[in-house]
Amino acid sequence: MVKLYESGKPKKDVMVEYDLTITITTFNIWIKRSQTTDLLKKKIIVLQKKMN
Repeated sequence: MVKLYESGKPKKDVMVEYDLTITITTFNIWIKRSQTTDLLKKKIIVLQKKMN
């Protein structure tokens, strides 16, 4: 769902499509957590490459 939003679909459209009964604030938290997780994964990959 976050990836749909990141690809340009409006938040409200994603929420309607998936019948989400959460607030926009909660969806924003999901987006932030997803972006943080993606960033951490990239940093781990870089560190692993440096160690090899």
